[in-house]
Amino acid sequence: MKPIRITIIFFSFFLLCSFSADPDTISLTGHLKTKAKKDAPTPDGIYICAKEGENLAGETETDEDGNFSIDIERQDGGKTPISIYYVNEKSDTILLKKVAHFSSDSPELTFYIK
Repeated sequence: MKPIRITIIFFSFFLLCSFSADPDTISLTGHLKTKAKKDAPTPDGIYICAKEGENLAGETETDEDGNFSIDIERQDGGKTPISIYYVNEKSDTILLKKVAHFSSDSPELTFYIK
C-alpha cells in the first residue's frame, strides 16, 4: 500500500509542477541608431515590438537617445524565433532582426537604421 501512495504523491507533484510553470522571460536591452551624419537626431519615441510567431510578446518605445528595454514573454520554451520590429508613423513596419535563440536571459542588441 505504501508504494502506491508514494507513486500517487510523486505523480501529483509532477503534474502540479508542469501546469504551474511560468513562461520564460527575456529582458532585451537595445539601441536604435541612425547611419546618417554624426549630428543627425537620434530616433526618439520609436515603437519597438517583439513577436513570437504571430503573437505579440512585448512592446516598448525608444527614449531620447534611441535606447529601449523590452521584456519578452516566451510562451513555448524558446522553440519559436522572436522577431523584433521597428514601427514609425512615417514609414512601414520594418523587421530589425529574427532571433532563433538568445544566448542569455538579458541580451543587448544595437540596430542601425537610415
